[in-house]
Amino acid sequence: MDAHVEVARLRDELALTRRMLDDAQRLTRTGSWIVDATSGAGSGSVEFFRILGLPGKTSSAHFTECLTNVHPDDLPAVLEGFQESVATGESRPLHYRVVAADGSTTDIETVALPIRDETGRVVRVVGTVMDVTERNRVQEALRASEKSRQAAVMAERDRVVRDVHDTLAHAFTGVIVQLEAADDAASRGLEAEAGAHVARAEAMARAGLQEARRSVMALRPQALEGNDLSAALRELVMRMTDGTSVISEFAQGGVARRLPPAWDEHLLRIGQEALTNAIRHGHAQRIMMELDFSDDAVLLRLIDDGRGFDTSSAFDGLGLAGIKARVSSIGGHLSIGSAAGSGTTISVSVPHSTPTAP
Repeated sequence: MDAHVEVARLRDELALTRRMLDDAQRLTRTGSWIVDATSGAGSGSVEFFRILGLPGKTSSAHFTECLTNVHPDDLPAVLEGFQESVATGESRPLHYRVVAADGSTTDIETVALPIRDETGRVVRVVGTVMDVTERNRVQEALRASEKSRQAAVMAERDRVVRDVHDTLAHAFTGVIVQLEAADDAASRGLEAEAGAHVARAEAMARAGLQEARRSVMALRPQALEGNDLSAALRELVMRMTDGTSVISEFAQGGVARRLPPAWDEHLLRIGQEALTNAIRHGHAQRIMMELDFSDDAVLLRLIDDGRGFDTSSAFDGLGLAGIKARVSSIGGHLSIGSAAGSGTTISVSVPHSTPTAP
C-alpha cells in the first residue's frame, strides 16, 4: 500500500476517533485534561474548557488559567487537593463550583490521577472533569423526598398513637366508671342495676376495641358515621356518664354549620380526651361540655369541678400533649384554666378563616 495513502487513512481514523471522543464527552458532560506537574502547563479537551466556562481557550492552557471561574470559596480546597495529589502520588477527587458570567453556578467533580516516571517522581497529572449539577439536583430531590417520606411515616405513627390512646383511654375509663357503679349497686343489693352497669361496661369495651381498630386503619370515627359533631359529642357525654354519680350536660350554641371532616374528627377526639381526663384524673362530679358556632369560629369547651392540676406541667402527659397537637393541626387555639382543687376549663377555638376551613 502506498505510504501516503496509509498515512491519510490513519489520519482519517484518528480524526474520527477524536470526533467520537468529543461527542462522547459532550453527551456525558465529561472533559479530560493533563498538566505538567513541574511547569503547570496543560491541555484539555473541548468539553473540558466548556465545562469550566472557558470556551474560547485552545487545547493548551496553564493550570492556573483553567481555574479562572472556580468559585472563590472553593478555590483554596482545589489548589490544596491538587498539590496533595502531586506530593503523595495519590488520586484525589475534588468537588467545586464554577461561576458563569450571569452568576449561575455549575457543580464540578474532578478526579486527578498522578503519573510517575521510572524514578517514581510525579511528572504529570491527568484527570477528568464532570458537570454533576443535574446529578446533585436529583440527589437533593431524593433526599428531600426521603425526608418527606420519613416525616409522613412519623406523622402517621403519631396519629395512630394519639388515636389509639384517645379511644382506649376513653373506653377503659368508661369501663372502670361503670364497673365501680356496678360494685356500688351490688353492695346495696341492686342486682338489676348492677347488671345494667356491667352491660354498659362490656359495650364500652367492645366499642373501644372497634374504634382502636378503625384508628389503625385510618377510618372515620364510628360516632361520626351518620352523626354531626354536635350529636356525636352529646352521645359521648351521655354514654360516658350514664348511670353513674357524675352529673353531665351538653349544650350547643349558635347555628350548626358543616365543618371539614378533619375538624369534626379532631374536635371529637379532643372532647373525648378532655372528658376522659376530667373523670379519670380529675374525679369530677359535674361536667359541662359546650359546642358553640359563631360567625367567626367554632368553640369547644369542657368545664369540670374536679381536682384540677398545675397548668405549667399540662403537656407532660400523652393525653394533653395529644390535645395540643390536634388543636395545632387544625389551626386552632387552646386555652386551659386550672388550679389544684379548683376544677378545669379546657377551651378550643378554631377560626373559620384557617387554611383547612371549607
